[in-house]
This record gives sequence, structure tokens and C-alpha cells, in this order.
Amino acid sequence: MGEKSFKELVWGCIVDAISFTNWRAYQFDNEEYLPAPIENVEESILQQFLDGFYEIKLLNKKGGYFNWKLY
Repeated sequence: MGEKSFKELVWGCIVDAISFTNWRAYQFDNEEYLPAPIENVEESILQQFLDGFYEIKLLNKKGGYFNWKLY
């Protein structure tokens, strides 16, 4: 897997984590309407995040991607 694909996995996990947290916060506050970026978020995004996270973890063990830069 190339450096770009690894970065895409990382950013995907970041977006999933923020989206899920934001979505749950709106649910906790019993908001009737959600902002457009999170209106389609559902529980399954948590599994998507975990899948990406474990793939990143595996790649770090195999290829030493730990010292990458996001810019």
C-alpha cells in the first residue's frame, strides 16, 4: 500500500470519528434536525472507523508507517 493510500485511511478514520462523535452529541441533546454533513451518519460508521483503525495498525506493524506526515 502506498503512502497516499495510508494517508487516506488515516484521514478516513479521523472523519469517521468526528462524524460519529458529532452525531451522537446531537442525539444526546435530543436535537430534531441534524446539520447536513452528519444527517446520513448512523451506527455503522463506528464499524467503518474500527475497520480502518485496525488496517492502519496492521500497516504500521508491517511497513513502519508510523513516521508519516499528513502534509
